Amino acid sequence: MSIRDKDATFERFYIPSVPGIGGWAVIFLDSCGTFSAVSDYGNYGYVWTNPGRPFHEFLMGLDNDYLSRKLADGAREYQGEETHKEVLVELKRLLDAGDLDEQSYNEELLLLEDHDNLDSEAAFHTWMSHTQIEAHELGCWSVPNQVKAFCINVWPKFVEQLRKRIADQAGV
Repeated sequence: MSIRDKDATFERFYIPSVPGIGGWAVIFLDSCGTFSAVSDYGNYGYVWTNPGRPFHEFLMGLDNDYLSRKLADGAREYQGEETHKEVLVELKRLLDAGDLDEQSYNEELLLLEDHDNLDSEAAFHTWMSHTQIEAHELGCWSVPNQVKAFCINVWPKFVEQLRKRIADQAGV
């Protein structure tokens, strides 16, 4: 079925909020492979034009990593703590390998402190322009935390409702 199909069918799912936690969502599906969600963890949409199996079955089998990358649509958040850890590991590796002497190692540690231990993306980029080490691959980014929260807190509830709806339609 094409996304241009005028005979597409639509479904709506409501995921209620958990008191004190949140996590509500309204999710729409169509028979052409369109997924759309409005939630307190953000608004997302994606179209799977050829999922390789029935759309509902496909959705129920998605893992959080794949789903979060699709919903994030290329958006990434800087991970300062992880970046700082990676830089410390690299500095220690360079010191142990003899590629960095003790004085340079200590200067690099001070440089990290001067740049707030790389707690922001701006601090990381500024630090990179001052460090002696090859650092461009040490930065850590991941899908936004809001997307991760949707996948962890909302998606399982949606899949549960989807399974129940399929069972009810099958008369099970």
